[in-house]
Amino acid sequence: MSEMKLRHLLQFQAIALLAVILSMLLLALGPRFFGFSSFVIYSGSMEPKLHKGSIAIGKPVSANALKVGDIVAFKARGGFAPTIHRIAAIEEEAGQLLVTTKGDANEQPDPERIVVRNGGSRIVYSIPYVGYWIEFPRTVFGGRIAFMLPPMVLGVMLLWSIWSPVVLKKHETAHEAG
Repeated sequence: MSEMKLRHLLQFQAIALLAVILSMLLLALGPRFFGFSSFVIYSGSMEPKLHKGSIAIGKPVSANALKVGDIVAFKARGGFAPTIHRIAAIEEEAGQLLVTTKGDANEQPDPERIVVRNGGSRIVYSIPYVGYWIEFPRTVFGGRIAFMLPPMVLGVMLLWSIWSPVVLKKHETAHEAG
């Protein structure tokens, strides 16, 4: 394979990888611009419907629109991230809407019921594995990689442009062609 074909193949692969990554991020984070929410799935409590490492997209809904069977995101007391579970029961007590939730993979419902005041976030779809990509820069190793990778790529590109073999083409003149 000639060097020119190899270079074109590598450029095509880099562009394809970048397009896939940008498409995944657009699907995952784009809805936020339209009032939707995105949540990284940290546990396997909703397997097999929602996989660990996926990103879930939630649509804001009113409290009256919530129904048993909906998958919702809520902030559990003392939790660092929203919990995403299915509504198992809805009750009204003393004028308050109380929701019991349960993870699909869990045996028992969640111990605390959630008081729903204004509404919630119903999960409408999820994208597998994108949560890992989004969370990776937040890790110690990922933060270092995210900080060091762009200068390293630019350095490699600069060195490639300096040291790559130059292919000279013979230019035909009018005298040689005729």
